[in-house]
Amino acid sequence: MKVHIIDVNDINDKPQYGDCFLIEVEGKFILIDGGVHQAGQKVRDYLDKIGVNTLELVVVTHVHSDHIDGIISSILREGDEDNRININQVWAPDPKYLAPIMPSREALLALTVDYEDPNYACFDSPGFSLRSIVSYNSFEGMLSQRGIPISYQMADIAHKPQTLGIPNFSVEVLGPSKETLNTVLRRLKQIGGEKMKLITNSERARLAGHSLKKMDLELRGLYDNENDAINNTSLILKITYKQTSFLFTGDAEIASLVTKKGGKLPYKMKKALQKKMLNVSVFKAPHHGSVNGIDLNGKIITELVKPKNVVITAKAKDTDHPYFELLEKLRERHIPYYLTTRNRDGIVITTDGLTELEFGEAKEGGDNPST
Repeated sequence: MKVHIIDVNDINDKPQYGDCFLIEVEGKFILIDGGVHQAGQKVRDYLDKIGVNTLELVVVTHVHSDHIDGIISSILREGDEDNRININQVWAPDPKYLAPIMPSREALLALTVDYEDPNYACFDSPGFSLRSIVSYNSFEGMLSQRGIPISYQMADIAHKPQTLGIPNFSVEVLGPSKETLNTVLRRLKQIGGEKMKLITNSERARLAGHSLKKMDLELRGLYDNENDAINNTSLILKITYKQTSFLFTGDAEIASLVTKKGGKLPYKMKKALQKKMLNVSVFKAPHHGSVNGIDLNGKIITELVKPKNVVITAKAKDTDHPYFELLEKLRERHIPYYLTTRNRDGIVITTDGLTELEFGEAKEGGDNPST
């Protein structure tokens, strides 16, 4: 089995957020996320180099553009059918939990995404979540046109891991739980109400000739909260091959499973998830190693996962993704970690499922480059 970590964090010398993983096992391939739109050609070139003709499964962890747009531009947006990569099925979180910020069907049809707009993938821009949703709507439309089935996934401890017809292999959805998704739904409703009130007050202040600086900052904060809520719809997948396991987390704030925030999860589910996450061979740090994904006191590392290795899909020149304390915590505990920013040709993890993992020529450790 090989896990290819495709570097979608540096496109034409421009730092980007993004995830992209290709699982190669027993002659079959699984793709998890695809980076931003501009990463699409790099992803496609990589798949062609490996010789991928069919993807057994494509996973979109959540709707944000640094996870989905590269899939659109690398695989789905193709004119020549002879060059198409076949997709057998797609997994994604259920978009109905984003209903409070979902435009009407008529509005979605009228809205388009300009991928070349430099502000399109700016995470701190007010329209980011809306643009991501419009892009996701295009994604589902393309799937429908090609007759590719999509399955909305969530955690259920009663469900057995799926093998996808691959020997000694399984993939299991550990998150989000229905409880988490309902929390997201309630939070988005609350944010929506706060935004409408603030926008109304801002318009009144503008007409009265007052400064809008404070209100603009408050509104930007609400959009940040909105994006955080969307992150928590991320699919969390545990992939197991024989005795080797990988935990893929999207941008989920899985710290909630070991902190007070996770108290809303049923106790049985909470304990079952913790047991399944424990001692994984490779842990993909959630949300690019940010403080939102890894709690400040390090319980994710010390109590929940206790990984043997950590992979961080980082963006150069970013002091928060990953945050320095995470790297310090990993060094203190002598846990090997690998940053995509220090491995521009990607990282390939090879395993027979029984012995030690091989990381090839990947550079281990270090700090996130500032240039």
